[in-house]
Amino acid sequence: MAWRGIISMLVLLAWVVFIIIFALWWAPSLSLFQNIVILIGSLVAAGVLVGIMWMAYGMRYGWEP
Repeated sequence: MAWRGIISMLVLLAWVVFIIIFALWWAPSLSLFQNIVILIGSLVAAGVLVGIMWMAYGMRYGWEP
């Protein structure tokens, strides 16, 4: 289970690095709407990646009382 936590933190770190690089280099040439779409899309992509990883864990162990 530890590797899932590490991967989750790495995905979060990669997302933050992407947003910083995007904001510095590409965002000024795009409109506000395009920037918002890219922000939300990248957040959804990171969430889906982490969600699939943790969903596999949840489906394997389920509810353990």
